[in-house]
Amino acid sequence: MHNHSAHEPHGDSHDHMHHHHHGHHHDITNISKSRLFLVVVLNILITVAELVGGLFSGSNALVADAIHNLNDAASLVISYFSIKVASRQPDAKRPFGYKRATILSACLNSIILVILSLFVLIESIQTFFHPKTIEGNMVMYVAGIGVLANFVGMLLLSHGAKQSLTIKSNYIHLLSDTLSSLFVLLGAFLIQHYHLYWLDMMVTILITAMIIQSVYPIIQESLDILMEGTPESVDVEGLKAEILQIEGIEEIQSLRIWKMDEHENRMEIQIRITDMLLSGAEDIKKQLLHIIQEHYGVKEVVVEFGI
Repeated sequence: MHNHSAHEPHGDSHDHMHHHHHGHHHDITNISKSRLFLVVVLNILITVAELVGGLFSGSNALVADAIHNLNDAASLVISYFSIKVASRQPDAKRPFGYKRATILSACLNSIILVILSLFVLIESIQTFFHPKTIEGNMVMYVAGIGVLANFVGMLLLSHGAKQSLTIKSNYIHLLSDTLSSLFVLLGAFLIQHYHLYWLDMMVTILITAMIIQSVYPIIQESLDILMEGTPESVDVEGLKAEILQIEGIEEIQSLRIWKMDEHENRMEIQIRITDMLLSGAEDIKKQLLHIIQEHYGVKEVVVEFGI
């Protein structure tokens, strides 16, 4: 009679993590979807323009800004596909579904971006000691296009941001893109008129810091999920104390809780109960599941009775 698992509909009370909010994907209307697609295209175009502009003008800040934009284009694409992939039903090959695909891609994307931005930072520091001329005007034009395109993107998403968390987080990304392009624009203006070439390095450092600050929590949380860490949101000691108060339970022989993805926790518990009829054991199990699922938000539970 063991190995009995209980499946309940997923609650929304413990959905805290970043931009891939599956609980809200169904409310992204088709208008928002097509706008999201437009914003992705805009973002990719800015990235290419800034990369080319940065290489030709000698501005590392512009290259860093291109990477910052690429970050957001990537996170837009990931949140778009995660909605498709994560909703695939479990099958024989993947019994728990495909939810971790999103986590994995977000993690890889973030790590790649940190590496890229650090390369640009090193390049920028080297340039500081061996200065080269920077075509300030070209940088201003390209960064100006970046500011405008990101601003248009924000306008496109401003309506959807009120309804969907996925879109809201992408809206916030675009806001930080607009700011970083503004920094590049301002730096280029000062470089062009006052020849303050060191400003290029300062802006590069600033944008690199923005990139790392935005992806660090994603790397941290996704690694924690992939390593099947115990969720911080669950008070394990409190849970054990509550379980032991149920009449008939003598001891908890083992208890494991781990994260499946950013919203869903799973749990396995083995308990020893006093000698009783099967119906009594079922009753204990009902009380146990009620505590675990309702009080602690862990929906997927496997209960085993030990001897």
